[in-house]
Amino acid sequence: MKKIKYVLLTAILGLFAANMNMFAQISTEFSDIFIVQASYEDISKMDGTVVVNEEDLLKTPMSSGIVDWNDGYVKVPIGFSFEFNGEVYDHVFVNVNGFLTFGRMDNGRLIEPPLLMEATQKPADAFFNDDPSYPVNVIAPFWGDHYYREKNSNFNGYLESEIAYLTKEVDALGHKVFIIQWKNININYMLDGEKIKSSVGNFQVRIYQSVDLYSRQGDVEFCYGQVGGNKNTQDDRIIVKNSVVGMKGYKKAQGVEADFVNALAWDNDPVDMMGEASTTKELTNQWTPSGGTDFRIRFQSYGRSKEKLWWGDGDVDFSKVEGGKHHQYYDYQNRWVTPNDVRVIMKSMATGVLLDPTIERAAYHGDVNHNGRYFYNKDGNKVDITWKNSFFDDSLQNPITKEISNPRQQIYFQVTEYDAAIILAYIGARCPELPWLLDSIPAWGKVNSIDNPATGLKIGEIKKLNDNKYQFPVFLNGNLNGPLSFKFHVNGTIVDMVGNENLNVVVENSENIAVLSGSGEFNEDEYLCMITVNSDEANLELTDVRFNDNTHNNISLATSVNSGNEVSGNVIVTPNPVANSATITINTENEAKYIVTVYDMLGNKLAELYNGVLNQGINNISWNPNLEAGMYFISVEGNNSTESIKVIVK
Repeated sequence: MKKIKYVLLTAILGLFAANMNMFAQISTEFSDIFIVQASYEDISKMDGTVVVNEEDLLKTPMSSGIVDWNDGYVKVPIGFSFEFNGEVYDHVFVNVNGFLTFGRMDNGRLIEPPLLMEATQKPADAFFNDDPSYPVNVIAPFWGDHYYREKNSNFNGYLESEIAYLTKEVDALGHKVFIIQWKNININYMLDGEKIKSSVGNFQVRIYQSVDLYSRQGDVEFCYGQVGGNKNTQDDRIIVKNSVVGMKGYKKAQGVEADFVNALAWDNDPVDMMGEASTTKELTNQWTPSGGTDFRIRFQSYGRSKEKLWWGDGDVDFSKVEGGKHHQYYDYQNRWVTPNDVRVIMKSMATGVLLDPTIERAAYHGDVNHNGRYFYNKDGNKVDITWKNSFFDDSLQNPITKEISNPRQQIYFQVTEYDAAIILAYIGARCPELPWLLDSIPAWGKVNSIDNPATGLKIGEIKKLNDNKYQFPVFLNGNLNGPLSFKFHVNGTIVDMVGNENLNVVVENSENIAVLSGSGEFNEDEYLCMITVNSDEANLELTDVRFNDNTHNNISLATSVNSGNEVSGNVIVTPNPVANSATITINTENEAKYIVTVYDMLGNKLAELYNGVLNQGINNISWNPNLEAGMYFISVEGNNSTESIKVIVK
């Protein structure tokens, strides 16, 4: 179902999202994609419209006058300052193939687009991937392999093309809109080697001047007019497939996938700018991409989505900025640092979509413990900057500045789930302020030394729910008082992840990444969370394990466990169900140390029945359960193996 906002264009110019969840760079710029009802307006004959001179259009910026009818750029003025992807521009480069690019900034200097002839003809490759030969900082209303038909093309049966632009006022306060129009462009003109004369399209980009006094970032619209209409041919074929509609930034992170937002996600209600809009690679399959010539695709700007109060202040969701939810509490950090800031970081960790690294944006505020920054050098290798310091520019001296051209966009902040844990500690008044540069959190009240301090994780009894579904609790391997965090990958599909409601923990997961952050007092007998996984592997492998910002060994879990419907041959409980007393019979292969433990169905450790050496052969342990009626597990661990059996207490 279409998500349509029936509003006047001038009325929606001042609407910006108050709930500012910041993730990837382009997602940071815009909060939503939706449809606005407004008819297509041809600007060709409007006052102030400038029709691009063909000779200017066909000189690509670095080709020194080489005529290129098919893939040319032209540089045109916007008419006002506009911010895109963290930089401010006053010109754009319009390409015949249905997109514009702002170019890229290098230490404040504009690098004009190179001659990208072949790259501009391959929108799917150039839009969804990062490569030095692909355009960056792109706005693409209809990017395909198009052709600009010059004057007098009608003699050859084609329709003459036109590219024009106009800057005009849109409200009484003098705010402007910049319109670029592709008219009668021969869209996707080649089909099996044949030039299709009837495949003609009309479309526009509208870039709105910001109405926000604190930002130059405004809304963007894609508008679509008539398609076809070439009276010079009887053919009526229109080729719209395999064109790209959306925006692309500049270097989301090291890797092959680009930082993009796919505008075709507009029919998702609401659009997840971090999720589907920034991951789906859907291409156009109909005209118009907006659903009609009287509908426009609108990108709503975040507007006030930047703040440079200080690095690592914890306001990851920007609720304190002008117009934000907690702006009235600007001077009170404890008012605008909230659990939602934790959620923003946690979701980033679970999905692998980095918080925006640009200075003043989300990650800049999220690295509350200043445990460092990093960048990718010219060889593509990650280089960590591990100094703790109060100012962003500290430690960014040579040779670092020789390795990167633009620290503003190429320095990444080490934001992890442990930062989320420290934010929780701050909310719980265990940390006096953010940023928190010290390596320990002060404990308030009477302080006792912690027995058996936790150094990592341990996994409780794994339970088989059905053929391919398993459930296991996660514990600490000791005790902890303060911030707590972990993250790991699972070689299966995480179906559910539930935190212990008795603990101050927050959990987040994607298909195969589990993340937890918390703050408080934790002991090794309390499970932190319960995870349910689908897997057909012989072993569940927990990899890339990180505990309180430290890397730990991988964990392997055997899935060949009892479902509870059968009795292990080496562990027998008699009687079962148990009334007042029972005997646990354990048949051991070797003399070794064993631990016999009782767990509830959630994996909580209830009692340790035995911890010592068992002889080879049959061993009997008496058990008088002082438990409520229900179902429990008896676990026998030792000799490098673990076996369990389900018991019922009456």
